Order: sequence, then structure tokens, then C-alpha cells
Amino acid sequence: MVIDPGNKAVITILTERIKTTENEFFRCKAALCLGKFDSGNRVAITTLSKILETAEEEWVYFHAADILAPTNDYQQQIIKAMWKMVNLKDERTSLDALFILLEIDSNNQQAFNTLIRLLNTTKHESILTSAAYHLQQFNLSIKLETKKLNELIAVFIRLIQTYQDLAVKENENGDLFPSEWLSYESGLLDIADNLTSVIQKEHLPQVVITLKDYLSEQFYKNNSYRYEAVFKIIWHCAENLTYPDFYKAWHN
Repeated sequence: MVIDPGNKAVITILTERIKTTENEFFRCKAALCLGKFDSGNRVAITTLSKILETAEEEWVYFHAADILAPTNDYQQQIIKAMWKMVNLKDERTSLDALFILLEIDSNNQQAFNTLIRLLNTTKHESILTSAAYHLQQFNLSIKLETKKLNELIAVFIRLIQTYQDLAVKENENGDLFPSEWLSYESGLLDIADNLTSVIQKEHLPQVVITLKDYLSEQFYKNNSYRYEAVFKIIWHCAENLTYPDFYKAWHN
């Protein structure tokens, strides 16, 4: 059911619930509802800013940050809360918190450094897929210092080489999971897009040398989606190298 944002009765009910309930959970839920229903509502914002300092549930931090962020008055409070989430060491929670930090300040080198470490150490494909998708919104080639940019490029190249096809997992009846199959294709192409967006001209020959063997006919038969992702990267390199330089790298 869609509620009219101008419905003063609902605003009154939610505001009263916030002021009178002694249950922290219900106060939080009411404040979140009021904040979404009546954007900029001072009662909701004030309540959520206090809850952000004392909350124990992870979901509260993220929902409260989402409502408070547009006001620009609680940036430091949100940043503090997100670093608390990063330090919980849960990879999914850390990833979500890091992207909120980067949305607040896309030049946050500490957040980028922490993100690169996460990508280098995680064993979970879903983390890599999600990170590859969300990283596309940042102009990483000009935001990262050279050393960190090189590290990120190395991460993307490794992902292109090792990213696993979740679709090979079968259920009890031997049927494949179509949704995971699509996720695999999308994940590889997102990684390829990220790599081509950050590699500089000096990286191109080595990228060609490292990935060219993935364009063999046999490899296409065995793993067509990885072939497609690599082809996209090699094509980008070919368009941005002179013919002699590309020829030399290809036949290296």
C-alpha cells in the first residue's frame, strides 16, 4: 500500500510513537518509517542520530545512515558508524560500509585501501561480484595513488583468471541454478569493465601478455564467458596501443 506523504495523521502517529515508546526497537522502526515517509522530518532525524551512536544491530546503522546522509549535518557521525561496521570483520558488512564511506567521500584513500585488502583476501565470490559492480561508479584511475592503482589492477587481473562459475553447482535433482549462472556472466563482465576503466597505457602490454592465452579456441569451448570478458579487455588494449606494440605483446 502506498501512503500519501502528505498524510498528517500517519506523521502524527509515528511522531507520537517515537516520543512515548520505551522500546528501543519500536522507536527505531518508527523513526526509520517517519524518515522515509517524511523526508527531512526533524523528529526522525534527531532520533536516528541518537540511535546511530548506541545501536547494536547492523541493519540499524545502514538504514539510519541512508536517511541521515542527505541532510549533510551528520556526515562525521555516519563516517564513525561505518568504520565501526568495517571493523566488525564481517566481509559483507565491511563491503557495504566501505561503499557508503566512498559515497560520502569518493577520495577517501583509507576506504579504498581497506577495500583493496578485502578484495585480496576474501574467499567469497559474492563479495567480488558486488565490489566489481559498485566500483564502476568511481573514477578510480584519478582517485588512487599509483601504488594502490597497480594493486587494484592486479586484483582485477587475478579475478578474471580465477573467478569461478557458480552455475556448475547442482541441486539435489542435478538441475543448474539459472540465477547464479547469470550472476557469473555479469560478474566477469563487471570485472572486465572495471579493469578497462583503470588500466593506464603503460599497463596495456603486460595485460595483453598475461591474458592472451585465454583467447584460444579450446578455452572458448571450455569457458565462453571468461573468453568474452578477456576479449573485451584485449580489444580495449588493441584500441589503445600502436600496432607494433600490440603485435610485440601478443607474440611475446
